Amino acid sequence: MLDDYLFHQNTAPFLARLLIQRFNIASNPAPAYVAAVANAFRSGSYSTESKIFGSGNYGDLSSTIAAIFLYREATSATVDGR
Repeated sequence: MLDDYLFHQNTAPFLARLLIQRFNIASNPAPAYVAAVANAFRSGSYSTESKIFGSGNYGDLSSTIAAIFLYREATSATVDGR
């Protein structure tokens, strides 16, 4: 039963949106941001220009957290109004 919950198609976007909100990155994240974090959760890897994060296994939280903090919406000064 737990595998059914973990591998359900809505689990990755649901967790992505909640984690983005809980880390106070964005209260209403853009769909592209949620999709990038969900893809990092599913694929188990996230790459920036110079580094690859994750082990390549489904549900790898290191790639998910890297996607949350390194995605362009999280690092953009325009979004924060700075």
